[in-house]
Amino acid sequence: MVTTCAAQRGTSWLVSDSNPSVLIEAMRWQRDQGGLRLLGYCIMPDHLHWIFCLTGDTTLSQVMKSFSSYTARRLDCAPPNRGRIWQEGFYDHVIRGMREYEARLTYIHNNPVRAGLVGRAEDWPYSTAHPSLMSDIDRQWLV
Repeated sequence: MVTTCAAQRGTSWLVSDSNPSVLIEAMRWQRDQGGLRLLGYCIMPDHLHWIFCLTGDTTLSQVMKSFSSYTARRLDCAPPNRGRIWQEGFYDHVIRGMREYEARLTYIHNNPVRAGLVGRAEDWPYSTAHPSLMSDIDRQWLV
């Protein structure tokens, strides 16, 4: 599980305009390239929670560098970033087992509820809790 924060903390910039679709596209691209299994995400106004499992020879640093570089290029011309999208580094946590995975997924899905943005996790449109994005989770791999 990775959490990465926008350079502009305290703003709603990551969920503005078409920005969430750029982030989702980047996560799907990483999956489609075979570097990871996508296991859930939640885009918050100023940070991103992303659960995935690395596959093959891909490293966590490679995934995050690729993701950060791609999204920075795509979002660079939009305010308020002025050339900087992400804070330096990211927070990662190794998930050990299905029980912990389910707990972490529930935690990230409920983040918008705890923040008072929606009443139910499935109402947040930028999360794999939302019915339109649930299929992004590689559930067949989990079984």
